[in-house]
Amino acid sequence: MMAQKIQAKSLEQLFQEAFGEGNLALAVRDIYGTWTEYPFAKGNLTTDGVQWSAVVGGSSVSSGYVVVSTATINPSNLSSASIQEVKFNLVSQLETTYSTGVITFKWEAKDADNSTWTIISTERALTLATTFAGSTMSGYFLPVANFNSLPFHLRLRMKVDSASKGLGKVKNTSYVTVKYKPPAV
Repeated sequence: MMAQKIQAKSLEQLFQEAFGEGNLALAVRDIYGTWTEYPFAKGNLTTDGVQWSAVVGGSSVSSGYVVVSTATINPSNLSSASIQEVKFNLVSQLETTYSTGVITFKWEAKDADNSTWTIISTERALTLATTFAGSTMSGYFLPVANFNSLPFHLRLRMKVDSASKGLGKVKNTSYVTVKYKPPAV
């Protein structure tokens, strides 16, 4: 039996065969990346698999918005990339220390190099009792000014009415899926 010689092909040769001579730039231009990340509540494993970020709150909450949890989304440590769309599934629990307390909360995002936060969810006000109540904010979000490139920051903020104190936390099943266009090389 004779050994066959295997001819190796370069990536450029494979693209030329697939897209035709001279169309390599077109093929590369339209390549997008997708990244899914579960950025919240990482730590020790639990018997039921449910993990929560640290509970944030207390008397300071009634004086204005406080940050419950924050994360940086940075696929493969990209220095920059253009966001095409983002799918969010953000799960939190909020509680007041007063039986008729009102908590207002919102999710915000911004480009890492920007100082202005963009509200990515409808600001919600919930009347809660003294036990944690869950809230899920989900859907697709298209790029806007101040939130259109990678990496980006994401955070949950809340405030409560002056009659009560508030508590908040974010669940480990919260995720972000980003479709992005890598920078030109």
